[in-house]
Amino acid sequence: METYIFIHTPLVTVYFNKGKFDRIDPLYMEMKKRGINADSAFFGYIVKLYGKAGRVDDVLRWIKEAKSLNVCGDSVYRAAVSGLHSFPDRVSVESTIDQLLSEMSKEGYTFKRDTLPRSSFSSEMIPPMS
Repeated sequence: METYIFIHTPLVTVYFNKGKFDRIDPLYMEMKKRGINADSAFFGYIVKLYGKAGRVDDVLRWIKEAKSLNVCGDSVYRAAVSGLHSFPDRVSVESTIDQLLSEMSKEGYTFKRDTLPRSSFSSEMIPPMS
């Protein structure tokens, strides 16, 4: 396993739980600077957390970054859709879910809404958007 799984992923969790979203990008930039390569699991984790927080722009930005590194596979999209699906005010993120499902379909991935869990993640763990 890569170093980031043991150090950086728990830091991401702490930052999310404390609502310190502004610390995620510098952490990622430090990873890159040190030559720590993020893979689809890392990006999936990030987009799922941002999705659960309803931070649509951040979800799309991180998917774009994963695509630029050629690590945006089915699992990253699934994580993003699942995270957004768990956001308490799902009406506000429905168009983004549809957009991601459409992108998945275009790229040959299949994923149906009815396979999404009700919510396996407590929305209380992620602070609401500010």
